[in-house]
Formats: sequence, structure tokens, C-alpha cells
Amino acid sequence: MPIESTDAIKGAPLPIEFVIEPFEDGKVRCLRVAPPTNKEPERAKLHFWSWIDNNTAKTFTLKAIEVSFPGSAQASKTFQRALKLGPGRTRVQLAPDEWVALQDIPSTVKVTLLFEGGEPPVFRVWPLAAHNVSYSFFVRPEADPELGECVLLREHGGETQYFGHDVNVLGWRADGTLSSYRTDRKQNDDYFGWGRPVYAMADGVVVHAQDDSEDNLEAGNRTFYAKDGEFFSAYEIDAVAVASLADDKEALSRMLVAVVTEANVMRLIALEQTKDGDKLSLLADVPGGPADQVSVARLSKTTAVTASLRGASARLQLWQLPAGSAALTAQGSMNLPGVAEVKVVGLKPNRALVVARTASQKMTVQVWGIHDGQFSAAPMASATDVCAGAFDVLAVEEGARAVTAARQPGGQLKVIVWEFKPDIIAGVLIEREGQAVAGEVSEVSLSAMEKDDLVSTAVRRQADGALELITWQLGAAGQIVQRGSVALGDGEGVQAAGNFHKSSVATAFRTKAGTLRILSHGVEQDGATGPVTYTLPNVQDRGPVGPIAIDIVPTQMRTLVTAVREATGRLAVALWQHTDNNCVWILHGEEVVQYAHLKHGSVPKALLTGKYPAVKRGDPIGAIGNSGASGGPHLHIHAQRILPKFTNDLDGLRDKIVAADARGIGPFRPLQFHGVQGMKHAGVKQGVAQTNPLSPFSGHGAAFDAYVVWPWIGAHPNCGALCGKIGQIADEIATLEGDLQLEPAPSPGQKAAIYAQMGKLKSQLAQLKAKALALGCSCSA
Repeated sequence: MPIESTDAIKGAPLPIEFVIEPFEDGKVRCLRVAPPTNKEPERAKLHFWSWIDNNTAKTFTLKAIEVSFPGSAQASKTFQRALKLGPGRTRVQLAPDEWVALQDIPSTVKVTLLFEGGEPPVFRVWPLAAHNVSYSFFVRPEADPELGECVLLREHGGETQYFGHDVNVLGWRADGTLSSYRTDRKQNDDYFGWGRPVYAMADGVVVHAQDDSEDNLEAGNRTFYAKDGEFFSAYEIDAVAVASLADDKEALSRMLVAVVTEANVMRLIALEQTKDGDKLSLLADVPGGPADQVSVARLSKTTAVTASLRGASARLQLWQLPAGSAALTAQGSMNLPGVAEVKVVGLKPNRALVVARTASQKMTVQVWGIHDGQFSAAPMASATDVCAGAFDVLAVEEGARAVTAARQPGGQLKVIVWEFKPDIIAGVLIEREGQAVAGEVSEVSLSAMEKDDLVSTAVRRQADGALELITWQLGAAGQIVQRGSVALGDGEGVQAAGNFHKSSVATAFRTKAGTLRILSHGVEQDGATGPVTYTLPNVQDRGPVGPIAIDIVPTQMRTLVTAVREATGRLAVALWQHTDNNCVWILHGEEVVQYAHLKHGSVPKALLTGKYPAVKRGDPIGAIGNSGASGGPHLHIHAQRILPKFTNDLDGLRDKIVAADARGIGPFRPLQFHGVQGMKHAGVKQGVAQTNPLSPFSGHGAAFDAYVVWPWIGAHPNCGALCGKIGQIADEIATLEGDLQLEPAPSPGQKAAIYAQMGKLKSQLAQLKAKALALGCSCSA
């Protein structure tokens, strides 16, 4: 029989217990949704997520979540699941398109968890009510329709932005369409919302504010720039390689830079970088033996491997850098004779892949085991192919496969996918899964992408020396298909590194003038297996350089690290990041609201002190901009109910905000507004209330449809002054019309002057009435 789960039960816990959010004052909360038009009823949206506690040692399979409303005519709804619930707490959320539309808000809601395997259902019944917080709107009416007339509210679903909105300001284009931009969206100032002031929705305290990032220059093209953190060696170098040691989204990260000095000695340098990239500290700088070439790869957060070449002999060396320590120490090593070039990548903490080219145009691919800081006595597995020059290697799918890209004897580029399969005797076998061939190249660099099945090669074409980025898709059975390519320009020494930020790849090369150029391309794929297209790149240039190495440091704010030989011959390590999000977080009562993507330089300095300044409802807090992960000028806004522990701990709350720990701040809350009017986006016409069936918002939000909202109710606040001007001009026209009827009649010259003046006034009157119509003023008739 069904079991009721309740946190009020005392004694031994039940096998399954759960709670849901939004939950406030003993009631589940839903979002009151404004009527789509004034001819339709209001609705409500029930959308929630749950924490389910499995208090047993076994695993349950959640089959479905059933939502019903006892004593109400509201239909029930079931959301299918096939989710394993192991011991402990599991967060279960409804997807953005999983919700219950309520015609009237029932007094109670019953949520039932249904399980597979004959396990009894578990349910809870709670009171149900609309959310009890409503805000003033965050923009004000503007007198000039050229600054945009209304606001488009679109729901921004997803785990980290429940009930949030991406907000665009809309205006009327010359062709009569309602749009967020005037012409082509190529520049920020083409957007109606660019620079429009944003105001505090209620009294509150600014918990966090930042305004130090430049706006992206155009829609969908995120700007990046050099951070303050930089390191220079005291000696000159001839070769360089770099590898990050960081795990994803670490606040503090470490990296290793391997160099060959002008005295032909390898040195390994350990550096540490802060999240913001404003500090780069030297941890260690140790020698590693004679070398002409060098490669370095991460094995784990604390271990790495280098492959150096001196003459025709390669040396593999293991290194350890313990967490919290600056002691970089060498461990086991291995020599490989008969090698012309060598590169290494980490597959797992206990496994490295070494790819070498011999003088006889042979490429060897070897997996070496690692145990207690020592290499295995022989390779665990090996394979061979042909290579007549430049090559690179990349591990993918967490070391389950690897990709090599190598120049063939005829100059063609060959890309091969290798799979590593478990073997009882050897431990691992290498199998060639598939290959593809492209045009003739003289240089190649491989890069991973955000999607595991995409990789990119940055190449220098042999025929004309032009640089090109080619993206490949790896099939499950090993097939390789070219999905797209883009020209990078002319240069040499090209290097590539993927995941600079979401769906992007960075490339760096030396231009014909000898200077460093860095490009960041956004990469978009049409469907799961469709062609790849590239956004216009962001470009950064620096001074003269020699050899170049780059890698991505996956901190909370992803960082591109460039290690180059500068004009003086010394090593220069620089950090690059995309623009961060200029934003203001205000604690309004028990809800903290984020106002994001603000225009650089728009946040008042008084809010940037870090001393929790107070704001009043209606105070300016910034302007709509295009900073951070933004596809164009807009405002992102969402609310969260802070955890009780932060009521008297603003420092702790700010720490969670700065760390981007959404769950650590508190559960998300519906956003509801008052003092505005709006309707669903479809069917909006010029004329505000005269031609549109607008509904007033009085504690309502926007859901189910995109809503267009005018930030006032009834007549526009500027209608009084505008209507007064219209009346004044109408009186002047009436006076001139009376002058035409005077006796004696005006002379022909006087009549001509009167008609000319009347024409000017009537033209002004028509323009003002059109403006009044756009603002919804009664004097537009």
C-alpha cells in the first residue's frame, strides 16, 4: 500500500522520504501567470524539484512522479522517470518543459513517487498557494520610443536558472515589426535595449557587484583579453610546452611549463593561478636534463609526465607536485632510442600514451603503464603507422580513445582514431578504429572540443602556407568525417586548444610579421551529425614571439594560457579569459536577485564598495549590456530564497555567489511583478492599449508563452506633457485657419505664408500623434 512520507514523523526514518521546492511558510508555491490577453483568465504554473532521501542500503528505481490535486477538478499529471536512487540524497528536477498548468490554484497538491520492482509508492500532501512575493518592474518607461517601447520576458529554464528570465527591450522597426534590434544586430547599439537603465525592484542590500569586464563587441561573439597575471623567466629558451593540472571548475589551478633553455637543458616550471587570473605565482623551477625538444602532459592533479629529446634519444620522466606543496620532484624515467620527435599525453593517472616519429618515417604509438612513480618495464601495447613530418596526439573520452594527426610522405594529413581495449594478459590492446585523409600540410595541432565526438586540427597548408582550422566528428565505430573548416590567416607555429569557453576553440600562431596572434572561434553544429559553422573570431595580438605553446586551464572562469619565447628570448606565460558577467546581486528581504550582463561602466561606484550598501526601490543599479556569456545585449534576472544560515551572514552568502555555487545560495523562486501591463508576444500591434488586449500585472509572472510587458499601467507617464504639446499645436493650427477667414481677406502672399506654416505644424502634429499612439496616449486619436 502507498506510504506517506513526512518529515514530521518521529523515530526511525522511512525507507524513502522527500521534500520539494518552491516551499514557503508550510506551503508549496506556484507562479501566478498573467492572462495571455485581457479576454482570457489568469493561470498558474506548478514547476518544482525534489530532494529524495533513500534511507536504506539498497537502490530503488524511480519510475514516475505523479502530481494530483485532492478535492479539485484539476487534472493530475505524471512525469515518467527511469532513475536509480542509491543510498543517500538525490536531487530530482522536472525538465524545463515538465510542469502543470493550473486554471485555478487548488488548495492542496499530492506528489507521489512510483517505483519499479513492486516497491510501494511514497506520497506527500501539502497546501498549495501562489508565491507570496511580488516586485516592481526593473525598467521604467522612456519618453522616446526610439529607446524601445516594451520588454520581452522569456523563461530561462534549467537547473541553475529556474523561473529566471532573459529580458530583451523591444521597439518598432522601420518595416513595422516589433523587434529587439533596429537593422542587422551587428553592433551593440543596434539593439533597442543597449544602455537602457535598470532599477532596483525593491529595497535591499547589495551583496555583490562587479563591473570590470568589457562588453562583447557583437552578438554571439564573446570577447577575451589578457589578465594581469603574467610570468617571465630569468633565462632564455628555445622550445616550450605547457599542460594544466587543474580539474574542472577549480577556484585555484596549477600548470606546468616545460622549456628547453638556450644551453639545451630541459627545465620544468610549476605555476599557480587564481580564479580571476589576476595572479600567477611561481612554485618551482627544476632542471630535467639535456634536451632539444620537450613535451609535457597531465596524469592527475598532482602528477605529470615529460618527454624530452636530445639527439636521437627520447627520455620519459615522471613528476610529482603534491597538493598544497611547492615541492616539484622527479620520479621514474625511461629512455627511448632511435627517435626524431616525441610527444606524450596522459590517458589515466597510471597510464601514458607516447607517440614518436623515427628518421625512417615511422610513427610508433605506445601505452606505458605507471606504478608507484615508475614506468612499466616495457610498453603495455603498441602500434605503428607512417609519419613524414609534423604530427600531434590527443586523448579523448577520458582516455578510452586517442586521435593522431600526422603528415604523410606525400604531404597529406592523416587523422587516425585509436581505441584502447582491456586485455587479460597485457592489460590493454591498441586497435586502429578508423582514419581520414585531408590535403597537404606542413604543420598540425590537435584540439579537443566540448562534445566528446568532435576534434579539431589546426594546420598550415603546404601549398600556400595559409592556416586552417578543420573540425572532425568521430563515429562510435571509429569512422571520421570532416564537418567544417575555417581560414585562420597566414602564419606559422600554429597551436590549438578547445573549450576556451562553451563550444569554442582557441588557436595561436606567429604571423608573417613575427607577432603572436590568438583567435577564439565559436563552433556550432547543426544537429547531432550535421555540418559545423564558426562564428567570427575574437582576435588578440601581442608582440614578437618565437615558439608557442597553449593549453586550457579549466578553472571556474576558463583560462587560456600561452607560453611563448618573447623577443628577448625569455619565456613569457600569459593568462587570457573571456569577459566575465558584470552584475549586481541584491538581497530583497529573504530573496536575493541577480541582475546580469550589465553594461561595462554602468554600475554606480557606490554599489562596488563591497561593504553591502543599501538601495531603495527604483534606485539605478546599472544598464542593459552585453557582458559575459551573452548572445547580445539583454538582461538576465532570477531570484533565490537564501538559506536561513545566510540571514545574518552576508559574507558567507557573497562567498557562494562569487563561487557560482547556485545550490549553495538557496532554492530558486518564481518572479512576479506589479505595476505593469502586458500580453503574450504573438499578435502584438502598435498602439499599446488602444490596439492590444493588455492585462495588468498585479503579482503575476510570465510563463507558458513569451510575454511582452509595458512598464506602466494605463497611460504612459509622459502622456501629459506630450498631449499638452499636441493641444498647443492644434490650437496654433486653428488660429491660422481663423486667419484665413479674416476680412479683409489676406493677400495672396500672406495666404501662402499661412498655408506653409500650417503645413509645418500639421507635419509636427502627425509626428507627435504617432508618438502618442506608440506610448498609448489618449490624445493620439
